[in-house]
Amino acid sequence: MSTEPILSIEVKPEVEKELWEHYQEQLKLMVWTSHCSSSFKNGSINAPIDVLHPGSRMHYFALLASVRWEDFNYTYSNNRFSYLGNGL
Repeated sequence: MSTEPILSIEVKPEVEKELWEHYQEQLKLMVWTSHCSSSFKNGSINAPIDVLHPGSRMHYFALLASVRWEDFNYTYSNNRFSYLGNGL
């Protein structure tokens, strides 16, 4: 964003929905979804958990190292190629 005329980046809605669904399925295998009230569930017993990555910390860091840029919408301030300049 600092070298191109990008005003904003947002996750595509369908990507956010699919990721949330995937996380909910994977979290079923974790202790966090057991029948108990938890701060991760806002004190409720049956609430969905939407703040945890369903894997290890190392797995999460590996995912962050490889961003899927095609899953985002970009808003440009003008022509997206204006950062190329005039070639001089």
